Parts: sequence; structure tokens; C-alpha cells
Amino acid sequence: MRFLRLALVFAALFGVGYAYAAMRLFPAAEDPTDVDFTDIPDLTGVSLAEAGERLSALGLVSPEQGSLHHGEIPTGAVVAQRPLPGPL
Repeated sequence: MRFLRLALVFAALFGVGYAYAAMRLFPAAEDPTDVDFTDIPDLTGVSLAEAGERLSALGLVSPEQGSLHHGEIPTGAVVAQRPLPGPL
């Protein structure tokens, strides 16, 4: 009987210690409903200058651009983007 009681006390202390350590090491995220999302515009086919202006208006920056030949999109326009258009 004494061994069972000691085992239960040890298990309870271990559980409390584990829960405390988990809360300290992995705190809960802040309120997930208090997140502001930004809608990323579709910039495909838009000139690089206009794409930069649209992003600046949203408070975003345009990263480095590379060049890629595309048969349907004119030279100097955005061919692809990352992240994709939509909420972010």
C-alpha cells in the first residue's frame, strides 16, 4: 500500500512539473482572432514599376527580381509572384 501511495504522489508531481514546464517552454499563442491579414494583389502581367507601386501602397516591399522569357507576357512585366495572390 505504501508503494502505491508513493507511486501516485510521484506521478502527480511529475504531471504537475511536466505541465508547468510545457507552459513555460511553449506558451500559448496570442489571440488568433486578433491577426491582421493582407490581401496580396495579383501582379501577373503588370509592369515592374506598377507592381512596386501597388506593393508600396500596401506597405509591402518588392523583392529582388529575376528575368524570365514568357511568350504571352510582355517584356518588363511580372511573370510570376510569390506569395500567390490572396490573403496572407
